Amino acid sequence: MLRVIAVLVVVGVMVFAWVDCLRADARDVRHLPRPAWLLLILVPLLGAIAYLVAGRPLRVTDEPVARPLAPDDDPEFLRRLDLERRRRQADEERRRRQRERREGGRKDTTGPEGEDQAGHPA
Repeated sequence: MLRVIAVLVVVGVMVFAWVDCLRADARDVRHLPRPAWLLLILVPLLGAIAYLVAGRPLRVTDEPVARPLAPDDDPEFLRRLDLERRRRQADEERRRRQRERREGGRKDTTGPEGEDQAGHPA
């Protein structure tokens, strides 16, 4: 049973190191190029430990972690939303004025009950 646990731990460390190396930015991996680290990690336990100690990218704690902003927290999104709303209001106002001008120039040519002056249905 102890052997099974030891094998699982070794495989787990190797898989963790392999995935970490793949996900890391290739420019941030230290000392060796990423393909070399990927091959070295295949050496049971020693390769994975070597990568985790010497090759893993250093985490810089001074920089804040960039997290995606929700749409209502993103000032650029809110600005675009406001511009779109104002553009839509201006378009509606322009159409309303054009409709009023067209209707203001028309005479009411309908007769009683929706018929024009010639008696045809409007």
